[in-house]
Amino acid sequence: MKVMKKISLILLVFSTLFLITCKKAPKLQVYELLLNDELIEYSENSVRITVSYSYPTKLEYVNAYVSQSVNFDNSTTIKSEVNDSTFVVNITDLQPDIKYYYKYEYSNGINVVKSDVKNFTIDVSSLTLPTVTTNPVTNITTTTATCGGVIVNDAGYEILEKGICWSTSHNPTISSNHIAYEGDGNSFTINMTELEPNTTYYVKAYATNETGTGYGNEKTFKTLDAGNEPTSIPTVIVESVLCPTATSATINVNITDTGGGIIYERGIVYYTSESDSLITVTKNSNENAFSVELQNLDANLYYYAKGYATNSLGTGYSEVVMFAPGRPILDIEVTNITKTSITVKTKITNNNSTITEKGICYGQTDDLTYYSDEVISYPGQENEFSININNLVSGDKYYIRSYAISNGEISYSAMLDTVTVYPWYYKTTIPGLPRTQQLAFAIGKKAYIGTGVYQNDMFLDDIWEYDTENDVWTQKANYPEGRVRNVLASAVNGKGYAGLGFKRNGTNEGERLFSFYEYDPVSNIWTRKQDYQGEINEDFDQSSFTMNDKVYFATTRRFGTSGADGGILEIFEYDPNTSRWTKFTEYQLSTYYYYGCGFSINVIGSDIYCYIRFFNGNWGNHLQAFYKYETEFNLWIEKQCPPVPITYTKMENFVMGDNFYLFSGNLYAGVHNMTTYKYWPETNTWTENDISEPKIFRYNPVNLMIDGKLYYGGGDNNGNQSDIWVYDPSLE
Repeated sequence: MKVMKKISLILLVFSTLFLITCKKAPKLQVYELLLNDELIEYSENSVRITVSYSYPTKLEYVNAYVSQSVNFDNSTTIKSEVNDSTFVVNITDLQPDIKYYYKYEYSNGINVVKSDVKNFTIDVSSLTLPTVTTNPVTNITTTTATCGGVIVNDAGYEILEKGICWSTSHNPTISSNHIAYEGDGNSFTINMTELEPNTTYYVKAYATNETGTGYGNEKTFKTLDAGNEPTSIPTVIVESVLCPTATSATINVNITDTGGGIIYERGIVYYTSESDSLITVTKNSNENAFSVELQNLDANLYYYAKGYATNSLGTGYSEVVMFAPGRPILDIEVTNITKTSITVKTKITNNNSTITEKGICYGQTDDLTYYSDEVISYPGQENEFSININNLVSGDKYYIRSYAISNGEISYSAMLDTVTVYPWYYKTTIPGLPRTQQLAFAIGKKAYIGTGVYQNDMFLDDIWEYDTENDVWTQKANYPEGRVRNVLASAVNGKGYAGLGFKRNGTNEGERLFSFYEYDPVSNIWTRKQDYQGEINEDFDQSSFTMNDKVYFATTRRFGTSGADGGILEIFEYDPNTSRWTKFTEYQLSTYYYYGCGFSINVIGSDIYCYIRFFNGNWGNHLQAFYKYETEFNLWIEKQCPPVPITYTKMENFVMGDNFYLFSGNLYAGVHNMTTYKYWPETNTWTENDISEPKIFRYNPVNLMIDGKLYYGGGDNNGNQSDIWVYDPSLE
């Protein structure tokens, strides 16, 4: 017997389901029956033809017409056995060595279509030869390809040899290029090598017994052009599913990336909510964007489908989409998000049934249903409607989905989640290791963060640039002193400046540094400048700021060995034009107990404001002082202190407009003060919580003002951290 073609099945495992909007589609049309393979089995007086096919809907019937005349005079009509993807035609009462013509008539219950005319001849001499099928050609490159075959029938004789043969002409034989398969079994796969690029080849499987050689059906393939081999499998998406009626759908698929190679097959696979049986519909098209139309669907079922495309490296699939042609489809959008309210917009399409109720449900867990959480129904008849949700909590996450009830069944939209407006929000994560005691400065709308210490004993030297507009991190030149912590940094006139700190020398404290560097972001080069000229003793706090295009380092140090000896606050000025440090001002601290445990300094206009927390040997009773330095008169003035609890130590600060802010102090016992304090220079007063509390507490964090927003994070809180949060005052 001789075999022509064989069907191949694709086994799939479906993943997360996505709901796709259903809209109006074109009218029903005539579909082409795609015959994937024909397996023809011969005997002396009969032929059995098994056909694998692709069709958008189930076939109602397939009839075969057989005649000795190409015009089908005196033809015989044979009803086939139709299954989901194959049909079988048994033709009897035939005569050897006579050519017979045949064609198929098929219908889906709506349209009736006839196929092209084909023919066969029973060759009695070939009935003792092995029957072989040729597999599809795969893994096609510029010079190689894979093919094989299956021995369907050995005709009662031992198989002496099996393999594949190929040629650049039709009907290759074993006198052409061929490779014999050395393994056992009736199935075999063989790699063809040393092929020519961009060349069409014809290949057949073969098997030989003592009566001769039987050949399988001929397969055609073309090697890739040099330089056009695929680099990946195709990328496929389902763009939409259109449902014109309750029993039909059109699935629009797009191959967004061919992987760089030729697409050999494309289409969809789908199944229903009541059956795991997969149905494959192959699209006979050369276009990357194509549509597959399905008819005679069940209006009461959900359907799950995904598009696919195959190149020589394999098959790529889209995400799974769900559609229900007999149910409402709901699109949802969340808009107008404020601190305490949101607006939910819903659009209902594919409305092929009567809707008795519709609305939204929402809550703070992701298992929303109509029977749980909060539900707001919409009283109108419109298919597009909006609902406002009020009295929400600022900064909390909420889950929302729309619903519609028809014929007693509830249909839902996709579930969305949103966070109500809060001025503090997560922005990004610093690359590399989490760290504290890092340097940080800003140039324009870019932040530069690096060095510091990881897990108390691992000093770091890496520097990272963060583009706040494009949310992109880029690693830059390492800090030239190597692994350091507690480096002061600021930026003026498009360049960064950094110095002081400790360098790792085998102990946690490290070697104190006085070196000072300029960083050019254009050339990505650090250049050493004059070392810092101030004094620093065993215990100190330090900070940096800029004013009038100059860099300032402020430090505190005590006199003698006792806190009662007092101390000094010094500010040194660095002028980039002269590359020189000079002492700018100093202030005697008469009650500098032991050392400062919180030091915040900033500039409002031409005046410098400095806040200090003092450790006096008792962690539960800290002192504080707040000073204003008037640069015009070289005058230090003690100002009103904020109402910070005496148990708290280090506080962070920033300046917005004409106000000085303190926030995020920490208690030695581990409790954190998230209260914000706002200083009003004109009245020398403080107010509490005029701005929203930070969402996080950090010790030794990143603290930068960029484009009117505060970037805050990293640092330490029960371990080193990497997250960066933003405070946006426009959201207050």
